[in-house]
Amino acid sequence: MVGNVLISFLGVGDYKVTKYFMNGDDEKVFSTKYAPIAIANLANIEKIILLVTKESRNKHFEQFKKEANDLCVKVEDRDIPEGLTENERWEIWDKVIDCTESMNQISFDITHSYRLIPFYVFLTIEFLRNIRGIDLGGLYYGLYDKDKEKSPIINLGEVLDILSWINFSGFFVKTGIFSKDARDFVRKIHAGAYRNNSSIKPKILQTIAGNFESISSSLNLAQDININKYTDDLLKNLEKEDDLIKEANYLAKPFEKIFKS
Repeated sequence: MVGNVLISFLGVGDYKVTKYFMNGDDEKVFSTKYAPIAIANLANIEKIILLVTKESRNKHFEQFKKEANDLCVKVEDRDIPEGLTENERWEIWDKVIDCTESMNQISFDITHSYRLIPFYVFLTIEFLRNIRGIDLGGLYYGLYDKDKEKSPIINLGEVLDILSWINFSGFFVKTGIFSKDARDFVRKIHAGAYRNNSSIKPKILQTIAGNFESISSSLNLAQDININKYTDDLLKNLEKEDDLIKEANYLAKPFEKIFKS
């Protein structure tokens, strides 16, 4: 198993040195012009797989590699096209997918991504999570600001959570099926809210998700008696509408729209 690997990209910008820090912890900083180098240092990354175009290789790669080597971080470089045509964009897709062979977890950085690459990264991550079962360690973006001494690195993992909510919500609206995967996802969000000491502690959302799953399962098995019981349970919980909408609005935006519809 390969661990602590970051897939990143280099563009052709005139990157400037800044003090990068992980958002929420500005005491620990790392000075560099390359965000993935800072991420490697701050997030204990052992290896960077760097995808470069011909132009970005010529402009930045040697200095990037030297900085990474100074940190004892391995760099594996792979050439990609600029993505100007559909065929080139599919080639980039294939290159990114190929990078993940034999991996159970992977992180991405899109700070210096070139042109349309971030859009393809989002699609690639969804493919890897849903088809290959690969866990996402982080989806990072460095917010460089030339007018500030320090620049935060943010984790965009919530973007992928939004995609998951949309997928589960859309499937439920169309089919009436609330899958076990959807309920497990709700449990993850629920547990994360307590683990991260969120301002709103969910109490109802997970129960509602369980109601939906039970009803869906009973419908599939044509269990009329259970359907009536689970529907009654759901209706009782839905009476707590204000609290439910409040939780969904904070923790599960797309799911909130189901309750309001």
